[in-house]
Amino acid sequence: MTTRPIPSRLQALAAAAAARRNAAGAFRPRTSLLPEWLSRRAPRAEYAEYTERVEHTEHTEHTERAEHTERTQSAGHTKSAGHTKCAAGPGLAAGGPARQRGMAVIAALLVVAAAAAVAAAMVDRQSTQARLLQSEQARAQARWLLVGGIDWARVILRADGRRNATTRDDQTWATPIVDLRISQEGDADAAVFSGRIEDEQGKYNLQNLGRGGHVDPRQLAAFTRLLQALSLPAEAAPRIARRIADSQGFGGPPGSAPAPGLQSVADLRGMGVLDDEAVRRLSCCATVLPARTAVNVNTAPAEVLYAVVEGLTLAQALAMVGERERGRYFNDGPDFLNRLANPEITPPDGGLAATSQWFGLAGAVRLGRATVAMHALLQRDDRQSTHIVWMTESN
Repeated sequence: MTTRPIPSRLQALAAAAAARRNAAGAFRPRTSLLPEWLSRRAPRAEYAEYTERVEHTEHTEHTERAEHTERTQSAGHTKSAGHTKCAAGPGLAAGGPARQRGMAVIAALLVVAAAAAVAAAMVDRQSTQARLLQSEQARAQARWLLVGGIDWARVILRADGRRNATTRDDQTWATPIVDLRISQEGDADAAVFSGRIEDEQGKYNLQNLGRGGHVDPRQLAAFTRLLQALSLPAEAAPRIARRIADSQGFGGPPGSAPAPGLQSVADLRGMGVLDDEAVRRLSCCATVLPARTAVNVNTAPAEVLYAVVEGLTLAQALAMVGERERGRYFNDGPDFLNRLANPEITPPDGGLAATSQWFGLAGAVRLGRATVAMHALLQRDDRQSTHIVWMTESN
């Protein structure tokens, strides 16, 4: 079999195809040059087969390069888009609509929580206002009940003055009232009343310390003895006496006094001469009345009798109180002095008595959660008519 040389045109085509493959740069073909034996001589059939195989191979390689390039570009675009999504936020990468639905739910929950908090605050405020209103209503009712109790005390004192010639601590007015329930049919809460009446003339009257704007020496000595009997500082007596004398105004018109007057023994706290405990202990034996008064020997404690009766010992005063407790009350001041059987004891400057015109009232009413307490000073005149001198509400 004879062989023919490969035409130069075919070699040129093969060289151009190889150049194109090298310029593409994807990868080097497996057969870049014709076999040496084919360049010399080869049968035409084998050459055609080989050419077809080379073209098929080039087509396959070209297709693979195109697919590889497309995949590379697609991967780069996907990566760039991923970076863009990450930069925009994880919620968008995870899905925009789902994130928006979650934010909407959270916003709705916040609105519901805020509305619930506002509603709870409004309900609490209304409840507080309702409780305050109920408390004020109960306090107002308790005040009126106390006023009724004061009127009741006035009736008792008036009836006692008309029935008895002397004022003693075994009479009806001296019986204290403890936890008396006051209610009407249908009332949800019953009011509880407690109160007592005290004979203010059975105490030492601090008003006796001054006379016409001057300190009374005999009364100052009596008040000093009272402080000593109560184990209180006696040096407080001159200052208190000076305050009482200054408040009397030297007989001038009302309001011309150089010092304000005292309404009760509790006002001594503002003077700084006695502490709270001392004022509390003095309150059982001393008082402040609008005028000078005598001491009621039927209701005065032993310390007061010892203080006002000069020359009387504390033991003798205790003995006189013991007789009184056994029911042997005194008809008047001279009867008291006669029982002492000591002619050297003379009547005190302020005098002694067996009746009283000044009474103190202390009462309290508890209604529900409200508790109201009051103190009042009552005066019973010669016609046995009783009226209120002053009334204060205390805590």
